[in-house]
Amino acid sequence: MTHPDALATAGAEATDTARPGTPAARDGHREERAASTGNETRFPLFAVLVFAFTGFLSLTTELLPSGLLTLIAPDLHVSVAMAGAVTTAYAVGVVVTVLPLTRLALKLPRRTALVLTVLLFVLSNLVVLVAPNLAVSLVGRFLGGAAHGLVWALLPAVVERFAGPRHAPRAMTIVFTGNSLGLAAGAPLSSLLGTSLGWRIAFAVMAAAALVTALLLIRIVPHIRVQEGPHMPLLKAARLPGAMRVIVGWALVMLGHFGVLTYIAPYLERLGVGSGVVSLSLAVLGCAGIVGVMLIGRLGARSLLAGMTTAPVLILVALALLLVAPPTLPVVFVVLVVWGMGFSGTVLLYQQAVLVTGHRAPETVTSISVLVSQLGIALGASAGGLTVSSFGLGALPVIGLVFVAAALLLLPGLRPALRRSREEA
Repeated sequence: MTHPDALATAGAEATDTARPGTPAARDGHREERAASTGNETRFPLFAVLVFAFTGFLSLTTELLPSGLLTLIAPDLHVSVAMAGAVTTAYAVGVVVTVLPLTRLALKLPRRTALVLTVLLFVLSNLVVLVAPNLAVSLVGRFLGGAAHGLVWALLPAVVERFAGPRHAPRAMTIVFTGNSLGLAAGAPLSSLLGTSLGWRIAFAVMAAAALVTALLLIRIVPHIRVQEGPHMPLLKAARLPGAMRVIVGWALVMLGHFGVLTYIAPYLERLGVGSGVVSLSLAVLGCAGIVGVMLIGRLGARSLLAGMTTAPVLILVALALLLVAPPTLPVVFVVLVVWGMGFSGTVLLYQQAVLVTGHRAPETVTSISVLVSQLGIALGASAGGLTVSSFGLGALPVIGLVFVAAALLLLPGLRPALRRSREEA
């Protein structure tokens, strides 16, 4: 893929042609070009908001059971610990399916692939809604994980093409704000709905929201005809200059972040922070993430590498404060705000770096990043548990500091790859 083409006019018909002599043509990657690009000076705000809601939907669906396990467990006649498998099933769905489903999706027009993926969220939530037992609910959650992985393999490249080169950074910032909103408001509101009206109602609402999103995507995403031809092989895509350096760095940040976040409630309780603050910690992280996406996204638009450096440094600052500062309420608030800003900024800019370094096979490289980052999340939770059991809760921030710092060490060697990718684009 050479530089993404603008697809600013919803509904525009598109055809793909691989231009001879370009890297895309040499590697058999298919370029998607809109037959009519419309007015590139106009920012497609409504369309980008729908894309952002798609991201909001995926994160809210992922986190939905976390506040409802005590309701789900007795209804499915299992213990709360066993009911926690609905979260595991979602993660397994992402890891197992993201690579093969992405390869299949690349054979379809992008609108068709994206709409079918969102409809898979509808099916997933409906299966959980009617599940008579834990086994059926696990099937539904596995399907949700499959949809989650595929959405994030397809969505960033679709957004970048849709917005066009001029508007892509702003569009990506808005889309990733949807993620932060999912963390700050989506999951808590869904949990509130579930506790008020029943956990099945919460899944019914999510199914309805996904259906509306699919209908909106049908209306706003242009139909992109894809010229048949070979895709870049997975291993060749992984060897694109700088791609795996970005992906491994991203996974290390996720490992460090979730290594601490998974056990943040008992850690804060150990410091003597009130239970009300602990319960609001995710919401504070999410709200701060919205600010972080906007501010760090603006920095990244000027210098991607500077933004990719600044965001993890903020996480390091937050974790260092958590480790050494007195456990007062103002300090904890500052830690959560700085941490949330750094983490959301990291996700945004590392995703942009994946698209830059993987510009000749964006969906394939993004699918690899989804898989590896999910593994980072899983390993982070395990590393955090091992740290707590071996050294106690007091050592928890250290695991985050180590892995986030390791991610930063990969950045100096990334500059030549970013420059080369920009030149090829």
